[in-house]
Amino acid sequence: MIIREYYSQIETIINECPIVTHFSIEFVKIKNDSITLVKYKYQWQFENGDLITRWDNVPHHREIATFPHHMHDNKGVSECPNIDLKAVIEVIMDKTVD
Repeated sequence: MIIREYYSQIETIINECPIVTHFSIEFVKIKNDSITLVKYKYQWQFENGDLITRWDNVPHHREIATFPHHMHDNKGVSECPNIDLKAVIEVIMDKTVD
């Protein structure tokens, strides 16, 4: 899959998500027009800016078994496998839609 197709898919997923009010996408690295995920940070927050959950692979928290992949929430930092945006949206939808 080339980056343009990936971007289009991600944009569609986000636009179809009824609870998303704002989003921004930044591509950090493109190599040979293919997808190479170098670093990521997905943040879910309340409208006032308070954190609900953030998933990222910032290389801190070496004590986490899934290092560098982890998540932050009101309980602190915990293990989390490598996750993509589609999976993040599925988690959010599962927690918000009855």
